[in-house]
Amino acid sequence: MAWGAGHDDIIFPPGIAYGRVGGISFLTEVIQKRNSKEKRNQVWEIGAAKWDVSKNLKSQAELNTIINFFSARRAKAFSFWIKDVIDYEIGPTPQLIEVAPGGSHDIQIFKTYANAGDPRPYYHPIYKVDNLVVYDNDTPTGSYTFLEGILTHSFIASHTVKITCTFYKVARFDSDHLPLSLDTYNFSGVGIPVIELKDPFDDEV
Repeated sequence: MAWGAGHDDIIFPPGIAYGRVGGISFLTEVIQKRNSKEKRNQVWEIGAAKWDVSKNLKSQAELNTIINFFSARRAKAFSFWIKDVIDYEIGPTPQLIEVAPGGSHDIQIFKTYANAGDPRPYYHPIYKVDNLVVYDNDTPTGSYTFLEGILTHSFIASHTVKITCTFYKVARFDSDHLPLSLDTYNFSGVGIPVIELKDPFDDEV
């Protein structure tokens, strides 16, 4: 499998990623009933983050960097990788991703979001990682392959499979206009919106 034609295998400039404002979003339809009760329809099972990346531009060099990156992506046209500096890590405690059924098989890796005892954990798929460590029954192992979010392994049945890593999210600009001015050095209010996408495989132009 390969990334979609609309996805560029390039990372959003890391320095500019710091200082941005944003976080995860979901889409839920709420229908108000006559008896004052309501019905909620979860439209998105997988959430998607939104950010304003304009909040940390402090120099001409950084302005040039964002202009170059925005122009090379043709604004909304091509997606890219971005490191969410608030949420980019699984660890330091290894996270369980499955109890192995035995035999060679593939699994999409993910991050689990849940506090202790939460009855409704949230699982967010991950496609691009750095510093991946895979644990077989809590022991680091090299007996696996990893490609585009898929971990292939052959662990003994009933062994736990855990991971630690840092990861990137799939994103694109959410505007065809890049609003910059000389006041950008004292940034306030000018937005450069970026949104997370579901995955990089169905991304087309």
